[in-house]
Amino acid sequence: MNAPVTDIPEFSIGKPVRRSEDPALVQGKGRYSDDVSVEGQAHGVVVRSRHAHGIIKSIDVDDARAMPGVLAIYTGADLAGYRPAKSPFPLKSDDGSPMRGNGTMFFATTKARYVGDPVALVVAASEIEAREAAEAVIVDVEPLPAAVDARAAAAPGAPQVYDDVPDNIALDHTLGDMAKAQAIIAGAKHVARLRIVDNRVMVAAMEPRAALFEYDAASEQVIEIGKRAASHLLEAAVSDIEFSRGAFSVAGTDRSIGVIELARRLRTATSLPEDCPATLDVSHVHKASPSAYPNGCHVAEVEVDPETGMVAVVRYTLMNDFGTVVNPMIVEGQGHGGVMQAIGQALLERVVFDEDGQLLTGSFTDYAMPRAMEAPPFVVHNRPTITRTNPLGAKGCGEAGCAGGLPSVVNALVDALRDRGVTHVNMPATPEVVWRLANGM
Repeated sequence: MNAPVTDIPEFSIGKPVRRSEDPALVQGKGRYSDDVSVEGQAHGVVVRSRHAHGIIKSIDVDDARAMPGVLAIYTGADLAGYRPAKSPFPLKSDDGSPMRGNGTMFFATTKARYVGDPVALVVAASEIEAREAAEAVIVDVEPLPAAVDARAAAAPGAPQVYDDVPDNIALDHTLGDMAKAQAIIAGAKHVARLRIVDNRVMVAAMEPRAALFEYDAASEQVIEIGKRAASHLLEAAVSDIEFSRGAFSVAGTDRSIGVIELARRLRTATSLPEDCPATLDVSHVHKASPSAYPNGCHVAEVEVDPETGMVAVVRYTLMNDFGTVVNPMIVEGQGHGGVMQAIGQALLERVVFDEDGQLLTGSFTDYAMPRAMEAPPFVVHNRPTITRTNPLGAKGCGEAGCAGGLPSVVNALVDALRDRGVTHVNMPATPEVVWRLANGM
């Protein structure tokens, strides 16, 4: 008879381990960006367009720049020497042309293209001073007609967002063999055509993206690159270049150059010596393993009240193949969160703009998020098959709950309403939508 195994390590693969950070988060003791304050910290506030579409006639920052506490104000004109941010995906349209409109500057300079389009940044010694100065920036915009729906934006005669993007179509890209697919469809005994609405939803993070930038004088790679570049500009040997308080200098002399000025000169130089760095940028690139996609099956059970149109997801089952599951507790929690995201999109959430492009669902008073009371009992099963694309044998699981949840919830709703003649429901299936469908309206 074998003795029971009692020496399984506490943190072994496949054993559920509680997260140590959760108690602080659920008790409201988490640390957010606004909780962080360092000596000498400045605050930045972005000035944004109040128009969805329009020509920027002028940006007047003179009064704002003179206000108390203001350290700097930047507009697109100040960043003219920088390159636009481009999509890293090398996609081309079916005709071989590159993606159009692929090059966004940090600030709008001649045209505003959506409500909230950044036009300036105000930096001040305190947050309130930055906000007050931002309010004093005068942006003169000549409004233009706006298209707030993707289908309307692609229609003939729609307002053009970018001059070099005809019909507002940046990319017309097909995956697979379209001719072969059409031949298969033409020879099929039964063909179903269905228009599915993927409703626009809002990111509702606990806090928006935020960052605290602090000058790091110990960044050795940048310093070494800077010394090489400064030695050329200051006409000295690399060994004689010193770095202190944000500047490179020649030892024993008063010749120096600040790191920001050095970066600017390198960026704008038309010619540089062969051994002189062209930039102070340092990048660390990890070549990731090939993607490992999960498999699974989701089943949603719903109950519908035809008198009110209310839909309740009363039970939800997930059968997952995530490969090697390191911590089942984390994986199950991600599944729960993903499914709740799907329930929100399927039944509640929808971003709405008015005809001028102004957001009408900008607060939780007007935008319905799923709450704890909408969460069903979950049943989770893992049946892993180990992938060979990475040493751990794991597959992605973060988006599986949402990917499986959308069709599961909507199809369950269609099935519940089938005896009333309903064969299709578009998202979000709000109580009004469901009530109308259930009562033949």
